[in-house]
Amino acid sequence: MRDALAREYPWAKQTIDGYLATVIDNAVGLDGVEVPEADLALVVGRFRGENGQIGKVDRRSLSEGTLRLAAVLAALAQPGVLTGDIPFVGIEEPETSLHPPAA
Repeated sequence: MRDALAREYPWAKQTIDGYLATVIDNAVGLDGVEVPEADLALVVGRFRGENGQIGKVDRRSLSEGTLRLAAVLAALAQPGVLTGDIPFVGIEEPETSLHPPAA
C-alpha cells in the first residue's frame, strides 16, 4: 500500500526522497507502510545495493541519523509549510545524529 504522503502529496514525497538521496549516497527514498489494524505507519528505507538493485530496509535497521534526517525533511516538506499555512517550523538540534556535512 502506498503511504499517505505519496498518495496525497506526491510532490512533497519526491522532495523528501530527493534530499535524502542527496545526503545519503545509496539512498533512493523512504516509504511509509500503513498498518491499519494497529492504526500506525512504519518507515521503510529504499537503498541501491552494489549490484544496482534496490532493496528495502526495515525501520529497525535504519540508522538513527537516517531516521532523524527523515523527520527533519518530513517537517520541512509538510504541505502546510510549503504553502505558507505553517509559517514557522522549529527543529531543536538538527545536527544531532547527523553527519556534519549532511547537517
